[in-house]
Amino acid sequence: MGGRSEVMGGKAVMMGGEAEVMGGEVVVMGGEVVVMGGEAVLMGGEAEVMGGEVVVMGGEAEVMGGEAVVMGGEAVVMGGEAVLMGGEAEVMGGEVVVMGGEAEVMGGEAVVMGGEAVVMGGEAEVMGGEAMVMGGEAEVMGGKAVVMGGEAVVMGGEAEVMGGEAVVMGGEAEVMSGEAVVMGGEAVVMGGEAEVMGGEAVVMGGEAVVMGGEAVVMGGEAEVMGGEAEVMSGEAVVMGGEAVVMGGEAVVMGRDLHEQLSSEYSRALELTLLSKHTSVY
Repeated sequence: MGGRSEVMGGKAVMMGGEAEVMGGEVVVMGGEVVVMGGEAVLMGGEAEVMGGEVVVMGGEAEVMGGEAVVMGGEAVVMGGEAVLMGGEAEVMGGEVVVMGGEAEVMGGEAVVMGGEAVVMGGEAEVMGGEAMVMGGEAEVMGGKAVVMGGEAVVMGGEAEVMGGEAVVMGGEAEVMSGEAVVMGGEAVVMGGEAEVMGGEAVVMGGEAVVMGGEAVVMGGEAEVMGGEAEVMSGEAVVMGGEAVVMGGEAVVMGRDLHEQLSSEYSRALELTLLSKHTSVY
């Protein structure tokens, strides 16, 4: 009916384009296709099919198993499913939808509208930036996420998650369990919760809110707006200076806690001595 075909096995329906068929079935309305097995519908672009199914309306597809729908861009499918409207995809299992950017999927699911995704399990949604997912879930709108378990939402900055949850809008987060929200600065969480808007936090249990300065929390709670806090239990509020808390509560505003206690002790001792000296006379 049109086009040119060379058939050594299988079936070909030609309305335009070119086809070479050594097995399988093909319908060609435009473009070029080589089929050695499987099924192909070609309305434009190029396809090479050695098994599986493919529909190509533009772009290029190489299918050795699985299914592909290609409306633009390039797809290599060795298993699983791919829908491509632009960009590039390499699929060896799992599912992928690509509207721009690049995706490499060896299991799990990926939706890519820009940026890059490598998925070996779990799920990734990328609208910019980079994601590497080996388990768990990642949503990236800029920045970079490496997820081996748990969940990450990255809108800028970097997150490495092996468990737990991270939301990063700037700065860096490393989470092995627990939760981190980072809008600037750095957080390392091995349990507990951290909210960082600047500065640094290391949390192995308990909770930390850091808006500047540094906090190390192994239990209890710390709120740091400048200065440093190390909390093993109890509570600390630091707005400058340093605090080490192993129980109880501390509020530090501008001076080292040890200096503050020492100063208070010295003043109390001075008043005591003065009182005794006065009573003698």
